[in-house]
Amino acid sequence: MKMHRFLPERCIDSCVFKISYKLYSIGGSQMESIEANSHSADLIPCDIIRIHTFGRFDVVHADGSINNSGDRSKKTWSLLKYMIANKDKRVTIENIVDDLFPSEEYHDPSNTIKNLVHRLRKILQYQDGGKMQPIIFQKGGYCLNRTKCIYLDTDEFESVSDEAYVLEKVDPLRAISLFAKGQEIYKGDFLKEDSDLNWLMPARLYYRRLYLKNCLKHMSLLRHFKEYEEITRVGANAMRVEEFEEDIHAMFMEALLRLEKYHQVAKHFLYLSKLFKEVYHITPSKHITNLYYLALEAQPILDNDNDFSPGDIVLKSGGALLCDQKTFKQILKLDLNRNNRIKKDTHLIRVISHSANSEQLNANMINSKMIYIQRILADALRSGDVIARWNDNTFFILLGGADEEGTNIGYVRIKKLLYTEIVDPQIRIEIKKTLATQTGFLD
Repeated sequence: MKMHRFLPERCIDSCVFKISYKLYSIGGSQMESIEANSHSADLIPCDIIRIHTFGRFDVVHADGSINNSGDRSKKTWSLLKYMIANKDKRVTIENIVDDLFPSEEYHDPSNTIKNLVHRLRKILQYQDGGKMQPIIFQKGGYCLNRTKCIYLDTDEFESVSDEAYVLEKVDPLRAISLFAKGQEIYKGDFLKEDSDLNWLMPARLYYRRLYLKNCLKHMSLLRHFKEYEEITRVGANAMRVEEFEEDIHAMFMEALLRLEKYHQVAKHFLYLSKLFKEVYHITPSKHITNLYYLALEAQPILDNDNDFSPGDIVLKSGGALLCDQKTFKQILKLDLNRNNRIKKDTHLIRVISHSANSEQLNANMINSKMIYIQRILADALRSGDVIARWNDNTFFILLGGADEEGTNIGYVRIKKLLYTEIVDPQIRIEIKKTLATQTGFLD
């Protein structure tokens, strides 16, 4: 036992977690199996019809899938899906006609829907001769007989989620096991193949939000046990379902930081920045941006990253041109020659980053903040504009084809942008206009 003191603390925690988690998972599965067998023997004297709605719709009976036969009516399966989406309600004939067949006119809608229900009952018929009907009519409406005849993955998903939230404080390991089980059940959006049906949207959004809420709680519990690799796995799966849930991205990046995968943190931030800008024209939250800074402080990697540099992102997105000093001088010289011929001045904008207090920032911190400023400028400016990082804390900007008035407009826009975006108590941004001939670049 003394050998344990030579193991890193996180390694010991991880071993304890994995052993405990395995025991809980096995124990939970055995208990659920016993309960299921008990229910089958005492309460359900017939084969259960299993209906799967997450990802791919499937109806499974004792002999296998029964919803792929060619003679099954599309309207019949639409009725079943409609009843599943409204499983906690009794749906009337009027509800069914209005929502499922709004563009069709029936001479006798009541009889038409009754025939449709009859066909659905026949499809879902049990081997015991139909003594227990899967669809029942009560108080003027139809509903699924879920308690005795039908298994719905949506019911199990909600049940597992509810139990996990009850246990999250008193038995977190069991809660983690249940959250993991819920994520296995949720294989994709609710009735994903019917994406254009309005009556499906409330249920689909409800299950998606519940899944994401479960993932966040699951990741939070895993963080308590320092299971950072598992957090990244859960987060990656959640991001495939919903790309724009910032809390998922934040916890994913935090776990990568704990694992010292700084390069992946930076790459993920740049990917996220581009995604948010293209879709919503916004930037990631301050918290996510700070995680990016922390990664750069630990390992300043982006300047030498050939696969995923800030410059690549800008050029691909159609923003301003990023270049080195030599290229900037060549472009500036061409611009000066052209403007001299028409007797027009060439103006530059200079952006300087200062430490906001007497404490000097270390080189990595300064570099990370300059990269962030560079990304903001490159995304905001036009494709004809040129940006060069001149030294540790200075950028020069040439606005392509702009006269003095155009430069003034660009100056005001850049000033407003940076003062809005850079909310950082550690740095102070200074923005100036200058004539190109006064810089001494071409001496």
